[in-house]
Amino acid sequence: MNTTDVKDQLDEIKNMLFRIESIIDTRLLGIEEPDKEDLDAIEDFEEREKEGRLELKKI
Repeated sequence: MNTTDVKDQLDEIKNMLFRIESIIDTRLLGIEEPDKEDLDAIEDFEEREKEGRLELKKI
């Protein structure tokens, strides 16, 4: 593997990270409305939290 190959791979990783960051920013800033799957997960979380069935794990 030569220097050009390494640079190309690093550029590709940088671009992928930029796209991931954009997706995260869009979701966290509320620019994009949550989809049905997100809403279902939020509803499930809130229901389990209310019923005391929520199990949080320390990381």
